[in-house]
Amino acid sequence: MEKVKVKIVNPLDEFLMLRIAPVKREAAGNLSPKKQSKITKRVAKTTEVKSLPSTKQESKSKESKEPIVPEKNTAKKSKSKQQEVTLTEPFLDILGKVEMSAQPVLNQLRKIGIISASYSLSSLTPDITRFLLKQHEKMQDASKDKDEMEMKLRCLLQLHALITTADLITHCDLTTAILHLSAVQDKYCDILQGCMDNIRQSLYKKQCILHKEKVMHPKLLAIIRQISDWYKRKINKDGGDNDPKILVIIRREARKLVEVVAESLAIVQGITTATSESSQMMYDAVSKQLDTCNCLILLATQIGQDFPWALFSLVVEYEYIQGSAWLELCQRQNIRHIALKTIPATGGTADMKKGWQSGILEGTEEDTSTQSQGGKALKLIASADVILCSQLLQLLESKHDIMLLERNYSKMISDSSSNKLYFADLIVDEQSGIVLQELHQLSEAHTVEPVVNRMTKLSLQYSVCWLILYTNKGKHTGYPLGGQTVNNLARLQAALTQFSIKNDGYEVKVLFADGLSEVAQLIRQIVDNAAKTTRNWNQTDWHTRSWLTNTVSKHEKVLLQFPCLNAYSAQIMLTAAPLKKLLTMSLPELISTCPWIQHKTLKIMQVIATNNICKVLHLDITSLNQNMSAVMDGTKMNLEKVTNVKRPTTCQSSRKTTMIKLSLPFSTMLPTVQMIQHKARI
Repeated sequence: MEKVKVKIVNPLDEFLMLRIAPVKREAAGNLSPKKQSKITKRVAKTTEVKSLPSTKQESKSKESKEPIVPEKNTAKKSKSKQQEVTLTEPFLDILGKVEMSAQPVLNQLRKIGIISASYSLSSLTPDITRFLLKQHEKMQDASKDKDEMEMKLRCLLQLHALITTADLITHCDLTTAILHLSAVQDKYCDILQGCMDNIRQSLYKKQCILHKEKVMHPKLLAIIRQISDWYKRKINKDGGDNDPKILVIIRREARKLVEVVAESLAIVQGITTATSESSQMMYDAVSKQLDTCNCLILLATQIGQDFPWALFSLVVEYEYIQGSAWLELCQRQNIRHIALKTIPATGGTADMKKGWQSGILEGTEEDTSTQSQGGKALKLIASADVILCSQLLQLLESKHDIMLLERNYSKMISDSSSNKLYFADLIVDEQSGIVLQELHQLSEAHTVEPVVNRMTKLSLQYSVCWLILYTNKGKHTGYPLGGQTVNNLARLQAALTQFSIKNDGYEVKVLFADGLSEVAQLIRQIVDNAAKTTRNWNQTDWHTRSWLTNTVSKHEKVLLQFPCLNAYSAQIMLTAAPLKKLLTMSLPELISTCPWIQHKTLKIMQVIATNNICKVLHLDITSLNQNMSAVMDGTKMNLEKVTNVKRPTTCQSSRKTTMIKLSLPFSTMLPTVQMIQHKARI
């Protein structure tokens, strides 16, 4: 009997052989379409084992039979657009007239050495001339020759007015430029003495001619064309039932420009414009306005954090600016965005085309919303490090209307005590200070403790301290968060969160800034916030600050030896009482005499003054004790009380006494400060 060989088959091997084996075309062709589709679906679902072609010819034949499907372009079409605008010949002629008026003034300022010969009309911007003007105002009080200083001031005012007028003609319109020139001439009529009457009349005559000939500014024509074309396309695409809403943003604080743009857009078919006099436009106000119109024209200062962007389908910026925040916001919310950008004209002879028609308006716009009350610059006390940073100094004084008074603490405090005393980089008021810290300096290990130690010591002087961590692209071009920076930031944040107003009477707020421009903006916002939230001052005294002086008095130097006092508090106290009385007063007397100063500050000062622990604090014994003994004797040093200065008034004279309880995040805190804390509690 013949033996039958039994072959044991592994099911898995059989399955793999079936999957890998080539399929005969005849067999596949004889299958019914229904069965063939099922087999195809099963093969498509299987991803574990890939089918391999038996020969190269078979693989090529399969590739040739497969249909070629074109790939879809997944890149989204950009919804932002920069519309370039070129000035026409009539407006170039107007710029030429402004140039003819500004050139003699520039030559005069070059001759007397105020402006460098490297500057020309094409390189000057309103920011530069405004900065020169602010610097001259700071030097005016110290000068003895009043006639010469008045002549320099007249030239600087005239140059600044003409440069700003040319900038407004280029980027806004002629009406706004004439109104600005008239406002400057009316405000400084005693100084200018009619030196700009000719150019003002010439511009006004040119405006009348253009109005008669119905010649519009190129930017007005561009915004009319862009909005009209977009509106027609939107209506044809979505149908007549949908009414898209348009927002036009004006960066300049120019109400007349808003009216001019609204009147120009009113001629567009289907567009109904509206403006608002409100300082801040919230959701309810905007939705109510859009019930009666479909195009809202607002100033940039009227747009707050709660602005309803989702209601608009198109946002138009009348003035292009590099790195616009509105552009980034529109891209995030999928809103179409158009910005009008002035570009240099081809041909022509005006030298100012190169600079004034560049279209890059970063730092050139007039922002009157940030100006202090009465049109005067707000005074802040700054350290020598801030003064040495020329770019930040120019931004604060020219763009944000903040004048800095220098205090060189290294010269006031001797070497024996300077390492025990800390000061803020900027003093906002008696309760608020600002510390500036470069992120690049936190890239190494053991760089956090000095910062935290400084912020801890400043708790004796302030109730709120703002720490601004910033990048300085001019000095360091590398990655700002390299090295140990991220770890150090985590340690810094963890240490500073231990402070709280409720428990310690002191709070540290950390802010981040990308570049010095953002640093200047944050400083201005902090100042405005402090002005709104203060309960110790009326707004007039808070903004005028008539008691602040440019020079440091001897008595202020004595008070700055106390670790609980800053330069702002010291000058206020010296307006209230002479130094001799301040050092001998009891705590209730200090509170009644200086109601603006924090009670914890007065308590620490009284403890130091009455218990004579200057040696423990390692203060400047040689200078401080001599000055204090001289004050007591009344012979070696005259009492320096600020005269001819109106004593500041308060809105709230009585304040609750707060316990001084300082939390110490680092063990390196000096025992002397702990002693002050202990004595203050007692």
